[in-house]
Amino acid sequence: DSYTYYDNLFKSVLTDEKVSKDNLLKIKNIIEKIDNNIPDKLLTDKLSSKLKLNQVLSLSQKLNDSIKSSTIIINTGDDIIKNTFHHLPYLVFYRLKEDQTINDFYEFLDSLSNKSELIGNSSEKYKKEIDNILDNISYKKLTLSKQIIDFTILTFLNLVTETLNKHTNENELIELVESQIRILQNIKTSLKNENGKIKVVKNDDKHIDDFNYMLLWLYRRTKQFDLSKKIIDRNDAYINSPRFIHGLGLTIHSESYSYIDSNDNKSALAGFNKSKEFLMKSFELYEELKLENSILKKLIVKQKIGVINTIIDANLRICELKNKVIVELISESREYLNVIKNKIERELPEINYLSLETINHTESELEYNEALHLYNSGDYINSVIKLNYTVDRLKIVSNSKTLIEERFRKIENKINELRYNNLIALDII
Repeated sequence: DSYTYYDNLFKSVLTDEKVSKDNLLKIKNIIEKIDNNIPDKLLTDKLSSKLKLNQVLSLSQKLNDSIKSSTIIINTGDDIIKNTFHHLPYLVFYRLKEDQTINDFYEFLDSLSNKSELIGNSSEKYKKEIDNILDNISYKKLTLSKQIIDFTILTFLNLVTETLNKHTNENELIELVESQIRILQNIKTSLKNENGKIKVVKNDDKHIDDFNYMLLWLYRRTKQFDLSKKIIDRNDAYINSPRFIHGLGLTIHSESYSYIDSNDNKSALAGFNKSKEFLMKSFELYEELKLENSILKKLIVKQKIGVINTIIDANLRICELKNKVIVELISESREYLNVIKNKIERELPEINYLSLETINHTESELEYNEALHLYNSGDYINSVIKLNYTVDRLKIVSNSKTLIEERFRKIENKINELRYNNLIALDII
């Protein structure tokens, strides 16, 4: 901390000069100015941040020891976002230059994002991948930048990894990330001697954006929606960032479900329309991203698929809240779903569409609304045919350990009821 404060000041006095009596007096005056101008609280905060950094590294070492003997369990968070393609903040540090540790990390995340069947289950399948990542991490003789990256990797692993007591605590992780941001903000601020005057200088630090990005997701996952939205409110630049607008859209979408739970349908309806607006913007911004890293490209594709799925879900909720099939929204949703299927076929051929639980649930709901529109139009035969397409998808939803809330399960009852009504209309029963 002393170095941060005094280094630039002393350099400005001593560079290319002999240490004369006059220079020593200048140094004495600088120190007196610093002593008189820096509030005690600032110094206390600096020392506190330094201690917190040491605590963070100690905790990371502890996690390093425990994770190697633990199994993977995916935690989807407390909110409604269950799609493994974007329920976690996968794009941390995506703007940095390629680094083997980061690439290992992205490969792990890419693999993990495909495995919705692991949710709610413990698995040792990824133990080797985790060990390889952790083996690349060292806490000795690292730059601050490297420490931040390694800390983030360990934090992220703790988020999705079952510890020895079979528990993950996202609120603890939030505190750690908030602490890391405070450390970076203090490091960003230094003092400089300009013409004999002490000036506060703010140094740019790109890592703060990555930690804010993590917090945006963590706040949403713990239903702290106001804190999540404040991250965007405090940073105007984020409004044109695909990952931040994506996160804001998910936050508003999740919050809108909370309004439904409290029977505030007016706020819910406004929220779904707003979330759709932000998600559509994030999709457009993701489309403009030009990345060289092949692993990151794949993660971006998954972000876009997750975004589209949530847009469709917003359309379906709007129909539900208005208690009618809105043909324009249903047709738009079918077009969006075709985009998802095309992207998987062309850009993610290794993924089986029927393995994607939340997207198949979304299509089941979409097919129900399409069949309901046919039923209301008197086209009972095609309504039944449309409902028959949902059979495989309903099995996926029924067996899911992710989609366990009642709102996910009720689609099966609605489909069976509509099928029954069609058969009555056709005089089959």
